[in-house]
This record gives sequence, structure tokens and C-alpha cells, in this order.
Amino acid sequence: VAYMMRRGYMPYRDTFDHKGPLIYILNYVGLYIDDRSGIWWIELVFMTLLFFVLYRIARLVGCRIVTAAVAVLTATALLFNALQGGNLTEEFSMLFIAVSIYIFADYFKNDRISKARLMVCGFCCCAVMFLRINMCTVWLVFALVVVGQQIARRDFDKLKYFTMWFIAGLLVLLLPVLIWFGEGVLRSFWECYIEFNGKYVKSGGGKAVFRNKWNAFFTFFNSTPFLIAFLCQIHHCITRKKLFDYAYMVYLFLSLVFLCISGRTYGHYGMILVPTIVYPVAMMLKELQEISIKEVRTSLTAVVCIFLMFSVILPDWAAQTAKVPEIYDNRENDQRSWLTKKVADIIKENTGEDEPISVYGNWDAIYVAAERPHATRYSYQFPIGTISRAVMLEYLDQMRQELPRILVIQEGYYNDDIKGFIEENHYSSIWEEDKQKKSMVFLREDSE
Repeated sequence: VAYMMRRGYMPYRDTFDHKGPLIYILNYVGLYIDDRSGIWWIELVFMTLLFFVLYRIARLVGCRIVTAAVAVLTATALLFNALQGGNLTEEFSMLFIAVSIYIFADYFKNDRISKARLMVCGFCCCAVMFLRINMCTVWLVFALVVVGQQIARRDFDKLKYFTMWFIAGLLVLLLPVLIWFGEGVLRSFWECYIEFNGKYVKSGGGKAVFRNKWNAFFTFFNSTPFLIAFLCQIHHCITRKKLFDYAYMVYLFLSLVFLCISGRTYGHYGMILVPTIVYPVAMMLKELQEISIKEVRTSLTAVVCIFLMFSVILPDWAAQTAKVPEIYDNRENDQRSWLTKKVADIIKENTGEDEPISVYGNWDAIYVAAERPHATRYSYQFPIGTISRAVMLEYLDQMRQELPRILVIQEGYYNDDIKGFIEENHYSSIWEEDKQKKSMVFLREDSE
């Protein structure tokens, strides 16, 4: 989508996808930094700031330097399975969620708040709304608790103050995006981001049935870092009986529930659990530090830290570190597969730089590798075409109108819909991956 934006197209209206606009803006900026590594630098900044904010959360609750680091590394152990190559909405959301957890925790624990913090909290909320709405649990829970608290105290002036500055921060990001969209894109944005995602979580191509949501819930729940955090938070609720701890328990549970509404178990969904883990684990380690008998305190803290290091943290860190020399040696190599490069070369030989092509399936890397825009509004058709038949019909109708010179069929997607279009519009195969027709490239016969 960012590649199409650089060519003057608008998201949603000209190129369909159902993620929030912030992910496209970040990728657009990344393309201007560097075509190849720009987005990586942006990810590096986000990840570095995430580690810093998580560390500050652990320090806020009273952890010392070493135990704060253990709490952070316990939470981020989830990233080894969840990051999945990166550049995903969840990856960027983690920082905004962590910043807001810090602000809410400092408010409930120390009554520390300011206009700047309220605006930052509102900005972070809008940022996550513009990545993926179902990741906004932290504001849903804690903002409601703050509102309820002020109403119970009949402190309506403070409630007005909180609301005004929170909305001001939200508008800092919301207004520029809405102005950028203008009237011509807003309707398409609503259709893609709100209406289509509503279908996605209701049907999801059959994935969103209750049994799949149930399975997804326990798939993400059954991870050692999250289980530890969940049990720690239950302990805090029982022993401390603080409003913030009860609210945090609700937040942990609802984060998991909202994570599973599509019924899918994609590993990267689990990234939004990373910021949730630090507070409960840090509180546990802080309690161990406060045991009255010094020898017992030191021994228990050491045992727990050693357990976390050797059972949760070090195994994944060691496995990943072992790969570093190979990654470093291959840092200048083109990581695209032979097949992607082959298909891209064929496209370049048969089309001009500004000539649109179409890839049937879900293989958007081809457009970037071939440096070609996509025909129709749809760069990919699956799984969106199975969720909404109207999407597939619109794609085929636009294909009949535009008739791109090149049509690429991804392996596994050579079905009746595209067969009928090929025969009807006189496309001929000019390359096949092998005799089983795994991936194919078609050229329109009457093109020059």
C-alpha cells in the first residue's frame, strides 16, 4: 500500500487493505528513508523505545535495576514466536500500549497526571485505533475506571479536565489523517476498516466460529510468560485489594478475549500481550525484594530470577543469538525467493514501469519486486474474497475493464473464477513453475 501511495494512489479507495492507516504511513516514511532498510530503522526505533518504557514500568512499581531487567526480558520472551519477521500492526502498537500502561499506573499509584500525559495517552489511543481497533483494550478498561472513579467522587471538574485533554491528544493524530483522506477516501476507509473488519470477525471465511475463538483463547493463554503474569496478577488482587490491580486483571483477560475475536491463531497476534506482562511480574519481584528477613528475601529473589532466566528468557535468546553470524554474513544478500525474483523478471521484460499488473492470490511481494503498480483496487484476493464474495466479483469486474497485460497466478489459487476470466479475455500462459502449474504467468494475447 505504501508503494502505491508513493505512486500517487490513496489507501482504501485505490488499493484495498483492511488494516489501519498508520501502518501505511509508517511504511511510506520507511520507503523514503531507504527502499530496502527504511522500515527496519523505524522498527528498530519503536522496539528500542518499547524496551525502555517497559523498563520504566518495572522501575515505577519499585523494582531494582536487575529485577526490572528480568521482568522486561520475561515479557519480551514472547517476541521470539510472535514477531514473525516484523512490520506488523501489533509490533508498532506495543509501544503505544506500554506508554499508556505507564501513565495509568503512575496515576493510580502516585496520583501523577498532567495535561501533557493526558494528551500523550489520547494520542497513543488514536495511534492504536489507526493500527487495529481490537488492540485498544488498555484505554477501554482504564479510561472507564477513571471515569467511574471521578463520578463516584462527584469530581466532575477533574473528569472534564481529563476528558478534554485526552481528546485533544487524540485529535493531534485524528485530524491530520481525516484531512489527508478528504471526503473522497473517508467512505472507502469506513467500508474497508470498519465494515469489512466487522465481517472478518463474524465470519472470517469460517474461522470466526466459537470453537475457533475458544481454541485461539487457550492457544495464546498457554504461553509461559503470560501464564506467569496472569497468576501473579491474581495474587496481587487477593493480597493487595487495590482498584488498579482489579482493573489490571480485567485488562489482562479482555486483552486475550479481543485478541481472539477473529478465531485465528496467527503468532503475531500475541505481540500485544508483551506490554501486559511487565507490571504483574515486576510487582511480584518487588514484593520479594520487600520481605523483612534479608537472607530470605535475597534467596527467594535470586531463585525466582534464576527460574525466569533459565526457563523463560535464556532458551530463546540463546537460540536466536546462534543465528546472528549467519544473518550478518547474509546482510547484503537479496532475501527474496528464487520464484519471486523469476516472476518479477518476467514481468519487467513484458511491461513498462507504470503499467499495472495483477497477481491472483496473496502475493504482494511481486509488485514490489517487479516495481509495478497493481491493476484494479485489489492487489490480493484471498482471504478477503472468501469473506466477502462482493470483493471477488468487484475484482473480476474491474479486471474486465482494465485488462492488464500480465496476470500472475499464485500457487494454489488456479480456480474456476480465474480460469473463466482467462478464457474469456484471451490470456495465454507464458511461464509455469513446473508441469504441476504451481505458479503461472499469463500474457494477454492481443497486447503488443
